[in-house]
Amino acid sequence: MKQIIFDLWTNKRMVLSLAKNDFKQRFAGSYFGIMWAFVNPVVTIMLYWFVFTIGFRNPQSNGSYPFVLWLIAGLIPWFLFSEALTSGTNALLEYSYLVKKVVFKIDILPIVKIMSASVVHFFFLIMMVIVYWFMGYPPSLYQLQIIY
Repeated sequence: MKQIIFDLWTNKRMVLSLAKNDFKQRFAGSYFGIMWAFVNPVVTIMLYWFVFTIGFRNPQSNGSYPFVLWLIAGLIPWFLFSEALTSGTNALLEYSYLVKKVVFKIDILPIVKIMSASVVHFFFLIMMVIVYWFMGYPPSLYQLQIIY
């Protein structure tokens, strides 16, 4: 573990550059470009909200949080976990040109993918706080748990 942290610290410029390039490259061929990274989770949340609230006609219980707040509090971390797991496991195959050609610390490749996925995650964490605030639940001490 100490060795991975040391490798990350010594190669921090390269790791940040690889994460930035990975984020840009992931959506380079799509019509919306980088906006697709933000549109896709929003559409997913709205679809789930519509199906479970309007489609199933789920009544609100008195005094509880609205369903959409529970939904985004659960789905936003899931989006990061899902993206990090799927792209992190394929990182060695995707960056095979680095692994085969050069002497390269392959330990940092999954972390590059996680850092690339966390860009969208941090944006949605901020959006989640804003949605909570507009729905009448302003930031409090308990929202520091978002970091966890």
